[in-house]
Amino acid sequence: MQQALRAALPKHIKLDSFVRVTLAAMQTSPKIFECSQESILLSLMRAASYGLVPDGGALGHGYLVPFWNGKAKRNDCQFVPGYRGLIKLARNSGEVADVWAEVVYEADMQPPGKFRYELGLEQTLEHKRNDDAEDAGQLLYAYAVARFKDGEKRFVVMNRREVLAIKAKTASRTKEGDVFGPWNDHEAEMWKKTAVRRLSKMLPLSPEVAAAMNQDEESEAIDAFSSVSVTVPQLPQETPESPQIEIDCNGELTWQSEIAAAETFDEVEAARTRWYTILADKKASEEMDAMDLAANKRIAALG
Repeated sequence: MQQALRAALPKHIKLDSFVRVTLAAMQTSPKIFECSQESILLSLMRAASYGLVPDGGALGHGYLVPFWNGKAKRNDCQFVPGYRGLIKLARNSGEVADVWAEVVYEADMQPPGKFRYELGLEQTLEHKRNDDAEDAGQLLYAYAVARFKDGEKRFVVMNRREVLAIKAKTASRTKEGDVFGPWNDHEAEMWKKTAVRRLSKMLPLSPEVAAAMNQDEESEAIDAFSSVSVTVPQLPQETPESPQIEIDCNGELTWQSEIAAAETFDEVEAARTRWYTILADKKASEEMDAMDLAANKRIAALG
């Protein structure tokens, strides 16, 4: 199995890093260990072939989600890409320079917050977060934006009714009907991911990447697992010159200095991927968001 995973992983992700982060995520979801070994291995192979780490939310790359397979009468596991995982796949497509997603809370609709969008021939999108509010309130909207390498931008906005309809169809549930998994533990991230998936239908993606974007419909995956005969697609991997990930960071190099020193889009993306994994090991989600923002700004500066 290790040889198969090593062959499936892109060169910039070390097998020991992949295994360590995955095991740490599995410890936070004990139900995974009740799943069939066959489905766990299949899920790991699928994640590896996509170049995504099943981190359980630390990176936002993806989740191992348990579910009851009624046809096989057993607990099975499936890999569900997270919203940052979908963004990474989109960036690897070749024509997309950047993708990002945000959610809008009730408080953002009140001053000093603001949210406004218009469709039609003159499309606009404006969002100012209300950081002064003590209670953010309910989630109301999710949106995703893509910037192409030629400077063109596209966006989609989904309202609460649309997102909850997707949640109703795809969320994992217990036999009693209670929601569990990422829709319960990381709901805002799942709203963002839902918007990114909707946006992906407007992007020039290869058939393999498009399949990865849409393979995580949990209701469809349950049927797919009843006959575990799955061809794992080989997606376009990032540049072979990407540096090897070193998890044991010794402080000699920071993500700030590495991103600032990047001279090309590929170098920024290689640094981003490297530090995603380092910071995920540290469970430094806030620092990871800051690093992601700095990488986006560096890409914009490079043009």
